Amino acid sequence: MKMPSVAIFSVLLGLSGCGAMTAVPASDLQHQGVHSIDLNSGEIFDKSQEWLALTFVDSKAVIESANRDTGKIIGAGATSISPMTMLNIPVRFTIIIEAKEGRYRTT
Repeated sequence: MKMPSVAIFSVLLGLSGCGAMTAVPASDLQHQGVHSIDLNSGEIFDKSQEWLALTFVDSKAVIESANRDTGKIIGAGATSISPMTMLNIPVRFTIIIEAKEGRYRTT
């Protein structure tokens, strides 16, 4: 007799967690920053591509677009986060790196 009540409690507990989730505004899902650095745009572009190659297993799959003339790299990737050990949440992201003389912007 105790087994069904435990199962019902577990289902209700799981559903209550889903009901508490709210949509996150798109502005909260984006971070942008401008950084000053003592490099020219070509050097920043090269170092950004190097960072992508070292950070991701397959940077060629991550980099969607790279234009040395404009100094812009657009990448798309995926990872997962595990806020609880039994839960694994997939996260897809886009990274944009824009190089100018002496500074770069990441989005």
